[in-house]
Amino acid sequence: MAEEHYKALEARLRAVAQAVLDGPAVHFGAITGTPESADYPYILIGGNAGQETSAAPVASTDTLELRFKLTYAGLSFESVLFIVSLTRRALIGARLQIPGWTCAPLRHEALQDIRTDFDVIIPDIGSPLFAVDELVLFAGR
Repeated sequence: MAEEHYKALEARLRAVAQAVLDGPAVHFGAITGTPESADYPYILIGGNAGQETSAAPVASTDTLELRFKLTYAGLSFESVLFIVSLTRRALIGARLQIPGWTCAPLRHEALQDIRTDFDVIIPDIGSPLFAVDELVLFAGR
């Protein structure tokens, strides 16, 4: 059920990233392997499977609440801050266009400040930085 909503968010993020020279890469779900310096900056889309409600006893969803998690990663504080700002301007208050659904404006919640990712070490550079936002989507039919 939520897949089409995630795809709409991904498409919007890719359009934003393409509009910026050397914009961030956009990944969906996970990143395989250990990123190298050329892989930065990037945005990783994750989140929950959503909460569905229905007025009918049949498996027909009337409303859906999704919590998208966006992880922003960069090699410097400034690069993370740049992609956070770019993404927030494009998404906060935006309405995703999904056939058959009416979507409320995306609501923003900051989850994690910009911090060092000590789990990743890039040779000759060190550890990258990251931040995480949550965007809440309410959609109905």
